[in-house]
Amino acid sequence: MMTLSLAIRNLLRNRRRSLATLLAMAIGSTSILLFGGFSGNINLEMHTRSVMRGGHLQVQHSDFYVYGSGNPMAYSISHYQKILQDIRNDEVLKTMLVVATPTLQFGGIASNNAANVSRTILGTAFVPADINLMRRWNDFGLRSTAPVSALEGASPDSVNIGFGVARVLQLCTQLWIADCPPLHVSAAAVADAASIPDDIAELSALEAAPAAAKGPLPVIDVLVANSRGAPNVTSLKVVQAEDQGFKELDEVTIMTRLDHIQKLIYGQAEPKVTSVILQLQHTSQIPQARERLEPILARYAKDQPLSIKDFRELNPFFV
Repeated sequence: MMTLSLAIRNLLRNRRRSLATLLAMAIGSTSILLFGGFSGNINLEMHTRSVMRGGHLQVQHSDFYVYGSGNPMAYSISHYQKILQDIRNDEVLKTMLVVATPTLQFGGIASNNAANVSRTILGTAFVPADINLMRRWNDFGLRSTAPVSALEGASPDSVNIGFGVARVLQLCTQLWIADCPPLHVSAAAVADAASIPDDIAELSALEAAPAAAKGPLPVIDVLVANSRGAPNVTSLKVVQAEDQGFKELDEVTIMTRLDHIQKLIYGQAEPKVTSVILQLQHTSQIPQARERLEPILARYAKDQPLSIKDFRELNPFFV
């Protein structure tokens, strides 16, 4: 009691200094709490965006994460429908799953023949209804929401592209993209861009003729290599441009329907995918889901080595 009384008397003896000290402590504590909340909110935003885009877990060929970007077709998954069926029928996994869906990554060249421009692209083919369901995941109750993909309900030959792809292919006006500075290109550069190899020009011409009658949506030609390595071209209607959040990703990304691209790449052969995405109800369920997945994937290990990657491994910048 004497100690408390002495402390109070010391505080009151120099009221201005005591008040200044208390204000400094209050301001410092408030700043720490504000910046801590800001940092935590960014963490949860990145966490949510990663899970929205790629789920909690992905089943891939064991070498796809390291080598797949160079040749995705060489590290694709066979019998993926059976794997998906086993996952969805598992007594424990089906109580945790929000979405289990296949995706196919592919590389190629996208071109806008009307403007004589083209660029290399990194494509992702998916099931639009599944992706829109994934984009509604919001376990932390954040206010921000992800845009709905316009591919759901669209025709099989539809495609979404990144803002950067739209700018390079000169589709800003048709897609109502405001942030497109005017072009300053010399006539020689335009001529060089127009001089594409004859075989690719012929393939593009075959697709371009009927494309004009498909409607008011802008049309791009996408050149990919099929499963035998031969070039194949398809015309796709651009239904939406999406901001990918990162400039490097925004300038190469296109997104289209899985069934259409599988026909283009595999033809009459067995269709394959590069990943099977699993989105869970809660991130805390990852260890239990991984434990249930391992014996399921072991059944297919004789034909192809498979691995399980969680969203932290697939998004190292998040970690």
